[in-house]
Amino acid sequence: MNSNPSATIVFVFRERLSPTLPCLQHLLSATPGSYKLICVDGGAPESISASLRELASRHGFILIRSEEYLSPNESRNLALMHVQTRYVVFVDNDVTVSQDWLDPLVRCAEETGAWLVGPLYMQSLRGELRVHMFGGTIRVRDEQGRPAYFEKHNLTHEFLNGERKLMRQATDLIEFHTLLMNMDAYRSLGPLDEKLFSCSEHADLCLTVKSAGKQIYLEPSSVITYQVPDRLDVIDREYFALRWSETWTQASLERLAEKYAIPSKDVGLRQVGKFVRRHRQGVMTPYPRIGGWLGTKWHRFRRVIGQPLDKWRSLRQYASSEYVINRKTEARVISR
Repeated sequence: MNSNPSATIVFVFRERLSPTLPCLQHLLSATPGSYKLICVDGGAPESISASLRELASRHGFILIRSEEYLSPNESRNLALMHVQTRYVVFVDNDVTVSQDWLDPLVRCAEETGAWLVGPLYMQSLRGELRVHMFGGTIRVRDEQGRPAYFEKHNLTHEFLNGERKLMRQATDLIEFHTLLMNMDAYRSLGPLDEKLFSCSEHADLCLTVKSAGKQIYLEPSSVITYQVPDRLDVIDREYFALRWSETWTQASLERLAEKYAIPSKDVGLRQVGKFVRRHRQGVMTPYPRIGGWLGTKWHRFRRVIGQPLDKWRSLRQYASSEYVINRKTEARVISR
C-alpha cells in the first residue's frame, strides 16, 4: 500500500463472516506492489471487528464500520466514496487469491481499455478445486427482441488440466467475487444499485457497462478461489440467512424485472430465485452423509422423516427477514 497506486482493493462481506480474517490476512500477504485497501465491516461481532481494527492500524488501510448488516452493494458503495485511484478492485471476504493476482487485472484494463476485468474464478468445496466460472452470457431480450432474462456461466464446475490454455478474452459477464472496475464507470453510471440486495448485482453491472458501449474482459493469468460453504459456523448463520432471505431475494428479482422491463413470471428470473433457494437450503440445513443403513430405527427416522422436517422448520424461521428493505445505511470510517 505505497504511494501513487493505480488500484484500490475494496474488501466486503459476501455471505459469511467467519472467513473474514483468514482471507484478509491472505490477501495482504499475497498482494505485493502498490495498492490501497478499503475494508467494510458490515455488522461483524466484536471478535472480528477488534481484529479488523488492529489490522487496519498495522497495515494502514481504511476501515468502514456499520453496526448493522449490509448488503454487498451497500458495502461497495460506501467504499467507492473513498476511492481516489484509477481502478477499484472488489474482493469478497471468502476469496483467496493467487500470487501476483492484481497486476494482471490492471494490465488487462490498461491494454484493452475495458471498464470491467475479471480473473479466472475457481472454487473450493471440501478441498476439491474446480472452475467456478470463466465469463459467460447475459441478456434481457430473446432472439425476437422480447423481454426475457438469460444468464449462462462458462466452464462451471469443470476441472482444469495442464493441457487446456485459457486466453485473455472479451466476455459479457463476470462476477463480484473479484472484479476490477475502471472508476470512469462509477463516474459515468453512478453508484451500484442498492435495490439488488442478494442476487444479480453482477449481471446488472455487466448489462449497464455493455449498454454504455464499454468492454468487459477476462484475464486468466489472475486466479482467485471462492471458498464454497457446505455448512455454517454459528457466527455466520444470521447474516447468511438475511443475505439469501426470501425478502431480499424477492425484492432483488422485482427490481431486476422493473429495471429491464422483464415479466415478473419470466422463466429466467424464476431460475435465479430457485438457485438462491437451493443455495440457502443446501448450506443452512446440511446433513451428514450416512453410508448405508446403520441398523437402528432412529437413524432411519432421521433420514426419511426427521431431516426433511428439520429443514422445513429451519427455512421457515429464516424465510422472511425482519429488516426493513428501505432502511437508511449508517456507517463511519473508524481507521485511515
